[in-house]
Amino acid sequence: APLVAHHLLELGWRWQKVFIWVGFLPFCLAALSFIKHPSRSRIIPKTIPIATLARHRMHFVLFAAAMAAYLVGEISASTRLVLLVQRQSDLPAAQAATYLTVFFALLFAGRVLFTFLPFDARHNRRTMYICLIFAAMTYALGLTVSPWFVALSGLALGPVYPLAIAEASVVFGIRTGLALSYVLGLGSIAVVAMHLLIGVLTNQWGLRTALAIGPLGLILAVALLVMERRNFGLQEQ
Repeated sequence: APLVAHHLLELGWRWQKVFIWVGFLPFCLAALSFIKHPSRSRIIPKTIPIATLARHRMHFVLFAAAMAAYLVGEISASTRLVLLVQRQSDLPAAQAATYLTVFFALLFAGRVLFTFLPFDARHNRRTMYICLIFAAMTYALGLTVSPWFVALSGLALGPVYPLAIAEASVVFGIRTGLALSYVLGLGSIAVVAMHLLIGVLTNQWGLRTALAIGPLGLILAVALLVMERRNFGLQEQ
């Protein structure tokens, strides 16, 4: 969506028209959701003891917390990159948006690459570690050396989400849907908290210091994923 919006602006469209047409697509998807579809059979998980259920929930929470920390890193970059460029380089918004375009282009490339091309599932977690660490390093360099490094971090951030979905299907089995509901819930809370925290820290110490929560969030995601694997391993099917 940001790439499409940027292209439409370059064609001379106004922001109001861009918002209307870009917003029309999810409206169509929402309308299609009301169409009646054939009922599908559901797989009902077997009854499990309360203690085991509590362990499953703790596993869901730990995995979801790792993904929430990753979202803090990605969304803090995508929502504050233009402002960071403007404050560091004194560029107008139109030129500063080029950095964001590069970020989303690389993010899109990384996401498409790992979504549609076949990769060995045994290496999903290791690849996630590498991507998160590389993204944290480039993000940190973007705050200290040049904002172009923040744009470069998009290439490493892109594969993380599809890899996480693939990993969840391996780890949680038939409970993958429940695990992903925890991911969505904690992720939405983390994003709102992130915006609030960045605003408070920006007022106190400036935007560059506030954005340090981005690379810190990515490192935290790695730590939580390692903790999750050591404490739970593969979920009982």
